[in-house]
Amino acid sequence: MKKIELVVSIYSRESLAAALDKGVGGVAARVPRGPDPQGFAELADWRAAARERQVRFYLTWDWLVRERELAGVPDMLAAVSRLDPDALQLRDLGLVREARRRCPGLPLQAAG
Repeated sequence: MKKIELVVSIYSRESLAAALDKGVGGVAARVPRGPDPQGFAELADWRAAARERQVRFYLTWDWLVRERELAGVPDMLAAVSRLDPDALQLRDLGLVREARRRCPGLPLQAAG
């Protein structure tokens, strides 16, 4: 019998703590819209907390990239890759291609 993994979206340190306390199989956090070092540092803390509890950590990049944001995509993908998530969930098909090219070892999933 296959095991179903419950993955919940987290938006704050409090929602992460609640999810971990309830015994979820994974948590998913949104990638910030801009290359905010403080935001990525917080995501790294969340990832560490999840891994400490042996919970999968996913990043969700569910927004479409605007033309004015294209130049920053390589840096954003590099920052995401450094976080070493269990998978990056993407909605933008062009971004899927770019992520495969720039970060071939990064597991990708479709975002809703």
